[in-house]
Amino acid sequence: MSLNTTKTPPKSDLSGSSSKQQGQLTKHDLKQSLESNQKLNNAKNKLVASLADYAGDQEEVMLSMIILTLQMLSQRAAKDPSQLAPSLKHALLDSQGRARTVLPASDLQPIIDRSIEGNHPQVAPDDLVVTVIRTCFVSQDSPTGSFRSSLSPEEKAKEIVKSDFATPYGGRSCLNLIKHIETMRGRYDPRNDYAPVVPIVQSSGSGKSRAVDQLVRSRFPGVTLCFRPPRNTPEWPPRDSDTADFLRQNKVIQAR
Repeated sequence: MSLNTTKTPPKSDLSGSSSKQQGQLTKHDLKQSLESNQKLNNAKNKLVASLADYAGDQEEVMLSMIILTLQMLSQRAAKDPSQLAPSLKHALLDSQGRARTVLPASDLQPIIDRSIEGNHPQVAPDDLVVTVIRTCFVSQDSPTGSFRSSLSPEEKAKEIVKSDFATPYGGRSCLNLIKHIETMRGRYDPRNDYAPVVPIVQSSGSGKSRAVDQLVRSRFPGVTLCFRPPRNTPEWPPRDSDTADFLRQNKVIQAR
């Protein structure tokens, strides 16, 4: 069974908790800040609704909505931070008062899964919102962030993508892929089917490459090869140039 993926996943270091100096964000801080900022409160209510729909088995649809809503919270906080509690300000804004960036979907999903396990949005919405705000933003003040700020945009993107493959795997994508492959293996008939190939089609950054990497490490021993055309972009894993060039020269694969 062969697997075909395209790979351009921008990833990020997992951080976002408040510093000791600022203090941990609490429900009281959140409530106090939202009482004086109606737009921020509306964004918080949208986040609660998105988390409730996510918990109702609409993960793939609602994850992007959660990301947009978190970014909305941060951007609205940046426009009017004067009435925010210090802990909320630190969670949503960097040291320059700029909106923090939300973690990418592949890093965010396992965090949301773990957060909902402890705080269901329909039971403890404020507890869940506090947990999510603490953990779902990139920490732009971290040493890693400071190191990356000195890199070019291309180098920074490549460092982020590369570091993701060294972090523990999270989420259910690999398990879902295993289940699908097992199903397709049971249906495959060489008399009727051209080849046992499973294409994986999804947007960049959704975790396709990492899921396949985890697959060959945990369930189906194999070799992953990347045949993308040579180009100066931050995709990871890198192109397997020797193998790709050999197969292209022998017209096993076509150059694009």
